Amino acid sequence: MTIDEWIAEYRPMPHPLGEEHGFDVDGKACLIEAYETKALERVPHRQLWALVENDEGDMVIVAGMRKINVIGYLQTEESWEVGDEMTEPEALHEDSEPNHEDWEVECQDDES
Repeated sequence: MTIDEWIAEYRPMPHPLGEEHGFDVDGKACLIEAYETKALERVPHRQLWALVENDEGDMVIVAGMRKINVIGYLQTEESWEVGDEMTEPEALHEDSEPNHEDWEVECQDDES
C-alpha cells in the first residue's frame, strides 16, 4: 500500500491538541511529535501509526508505537488490522520529489 492509498483508506486525523507539526492532509496538520505524551495518550492503540525513516532513508508508516527512527505519530479514523501494518517506502531523499499535492511532512531538527 502506498502512502496515498493509506491516507485514503485510514484517513489521518488532525493533531488531537491542534498543534501544527506537519504531515498536512486536506489542509490540516496531523503529525504528533514523539515527545507529546499527553496527545499520544489520547490515541487508541489501533488508531496510532508511526511515521518512520527506514534504513534506506525512505519514509514509511508503520502501525503502532515505535522507538527507532521515528519522525512522529499519526492518528487515523480507521483502526489498523493485522496485515496492513506498513506502507511502501516513500523517498525522503533531497534529490527526489514526492508526487503528492494533498500532504507534506515537515521534519524539525532537535537543537538541544
